[in-house]
Amino acid sequence: TGLSSAGGSMVIFENNTHSEFSYGIQVAGTFDVQIRSNTLFANWNGISATGMVRAELSDNIIRNNLDLGIGFGYDNQEVLVTRNSLIDNAGFAVFGGGGATSVVITLNYFEGNHLNDGSWTLATAQAENPGGYLTWEMGGLGNFWADWTAPDSDGDGIVDMPYEGAESTIDQCPLVHPFGAPVGLDAT
Repeated sequence: TGLSSAGGSMVIFENNTHSEFSYGIQVAGTFDVQIRSNTLFANWNGISATGMVRAELSDNIIRNNLDLGIGFGYDNQEVLVTRNSLIDNAGFAVFGGGGATSVVITLNYFEGNHLNDGSWTLATAQAENPGGYLTWEMGGLGNFWADWTAPDSDGDGIVDMPYEGAESTIDQCPLVHPFGAPVGLDAT
């Protein structure tokens, strides 16, 4: 493991680059966690989180991992995942395990994960959320999925149809463009 925390609190992992580990970052049973501005590539999994409470994962580049970009195990609570780039991970960009509460994934960039070639199919959907424990939008803003950018018939910057992934993963408000509110839409 590149970096890990088990049973700690007030943990910050920032501005690190990790490759060729089982986990770029692994967190278990840890409170008040910040994982930001890291580059995690060519690991088995970019980030593994179980029992993480009050956490923010932001502004990370998670790419070319051999399995998952981010894997959520059980009992994660009050977690915000935002402004991350998840690119070309061989498995799912995000996999949500059971029992999570208040895990919100918004304003992230998803491209080429799970062998996705830019064309949406259920077989190459970029995320999996068994049990539906993860929330994929906040305040009407979802995520940018490179394989799901149209149609936007009303021009509001939100794709007209939800992004459906494997199992119960559904982003109700997928973005036409990456990062941030579409022009004319208030993100507050």
